[in-house]
Amino acid sequence: MILTRIFVLFAAVMMSSAALAANVAVLNATSGSSSVVANLNSAGHSAETVTQIQVTSGALAAYDVFIMGRNWCCDNHDVAYRDAVVSFVNGGGGLLTEWDDFAFLFNGYDATFRYSDSLPQGGFINGNVGAGQSFGQAITLQKEMDHPIWGALPNSIAIGGIDFPYTNYNSDLSNWDVIASFTGDGSVNFPAQAFPILIASQNLPIVGMGFDWGDAANDPDVVGLYVRAVDYLGGYVAATPVPAISPIGLLILAGMLLFLVRRKLTV
Repeated sequence: MILTRIFVLFAAVMMSSAALAANVAVLNATSGSSSVVANLNSAGHSAETVTQIQVTSGALAAYDVFIMGRNWCCDNHDVAYRDAVVSFVNGGGGLLTEWDDFAFLFNGYDATFRYSDSLPQGGFINGNVGAGQSFGQAITLQKEMDHPIWGALPNSIAIGGIDFPYTNYNSDLSNWDVIASFTGDGSVNFPAQAFPILIASQNLPIVGMGFDWGDAANDPDVVGLYVRAVDYLGGYVAATPVPAISPIGLLILAGMLLFLVRRKLTV
């Protein structure tokens, strides 16, 4: 009876202290995909790359979060792929976009959009996506609100290598948290206004990052952003991953083992 109680307690400790790691699929076309996978795994998640063919074939069913980028510039997709991703999200799967796949979130295109306006979009936002052209310098991400994904970053950050942002116009973001924006330089592609560029849906597990963060996938601030985004999408928020067995869990386990040893010696 005592051993049974100890086993139940041990199981409870293991379940309560187990890391809430997310199974993450990273589209292989995404810039820096190997670095993204490595950094997510180091943060306690379980990440690996997948192909468009795998996604279309239903592979996302095995994952909690899907990270996708470069479907417009480098790996054009079709309706079957679009439908597979939309179905995954509507079924509770998390979606994080990298660079041009910000366009996937919208249902229309602005005339400034850099790539083909014939590729199918997911249509989660009623609005038009634009630009994706060179900004000529690193954009400055300006914090718009406190949010777990932004974490403890300063109110503004500029990261080298992030200089091809996307814009959006006439967009209904009433059900989205606008976490950060960037301000255009007054050019045709980037009018002098603030553009939401890091957003999170209030109704669906979607985080949109409309900048080329994959090109700086090992920058500490960027790593923090996408790791926290996966934490958020995976159903929990933590600045640092929870170990497989927490320190308290280890103490309880040690106490149980000591109890068993002492009991054995007194028998």
